[in-house]
Amino acid sequence: MLNPSTALGGTWRTVKQFANAEALEELFTGQWQNRTSVPDDDRPCLDARRD
Repeated sequence: MLNPSTALGGTWRTVKQFANAEALEELFTGQWQNRTSVPDDDRPCLDARRD
């Protein structure tokens, strides 16, 4: 029998996190949560063009 973490291509902690999550929002945590993106630098210009 395959190990679930091996079958899914992740670690056992990742599999456990997905299995124990009651809501999708619980999965959006970690180091990338507050990271800025490339469009954030140009946000004022993009908003002006959209308006």
